[in-house]
Amino acid sequence: MQYINVPIGLKFKTIEIGYTRFFAHLGMDANISIRAKANLPHEANIDAANEMHWYNLGYYIGGGVEYSIGGTTAIVAGLTYKNGFLDVTEKENLKLTTGNLSLRLGILF
Repeated sequence: MQYINVPIGLKFKTIEIGYTRFFAHLGMDANISIRAKANLPHEANIDAANEMHWYNLGYYIGGGVEYSIGGTTAIVAGLTYKNGFLDVTEKENLKLTTGNLSLRLGILF
């Protein structure tokens, strides 16, 4: 499944301690499905959009660290956990929710 994701949340940062600043972020995710494909044992790339809801709602929570390398530039690393509240399938006897753990690495300008 592929979604367009619209996060709504808050990010909290500590004051800079040496060159390091810690942060936490949490909020809600509104997801709109743009594609749903399935691979079955005898068929591949089946369109499964009619089997899935076109929306999903979830939450995320995460944290990390920013390390200043001069001026307003910093190296960023963090972990975020996301989980869905709603069943994404149309089936009555099947419950499927989304969830993931993501790692963020980057440079903040």
